[in-house]
Amino acid sequence: MAALILFYPTRQGLSDKDSVVISFEKGVISAEIASSTLKKYQGLSGRETLQKDTGMLFVFLQPSYLSFVMRDMKFNLDFVWIDNNVVVDISKNISAPQNGEAPIHIKPTNPASMVLEVNAGTIERLDIKVGEKISIQKQ
Repeated sequence: MAALILFYPTRQGLSDKDSVVISFEKGVISAEIASSTLKKYQGLSGRETLQKDTGMLFVFLQPSYLSFVMRDMKFNLDFVWIDNNVVVDISKNISAPQNGEAPIHIKPTNPASMVLEVNAGTIERLDIKVGEKISIQKQ
């Protein structure tokens, strides 16, 4: 039995096949897109590392209080919660679960339609702030 994976574009016009450059006031991040249910579920789970100034941008159809789980993560992450190209919340240095620990669940304080996962420390290094406007360009 063959599996069918749909790479449908979101309302932002982005699909799993796309990659983008996200520009902040003090730097840029190159990001893979996660728009399908399968790619959102997998996320960065199981990866050993993430290169500097790269990440994964999760895109959703509408803003909501999204919940993310650090399932099978091997390194710590920062989360940038975005709506209408504005940073609406940040979550810094979320720990990957250690052996035997339950994975941490993360939620924003404001609804978001996109979530950027990057290496822990990126928010501090790029001085990303709530309220900051960003731009997103397809690569």
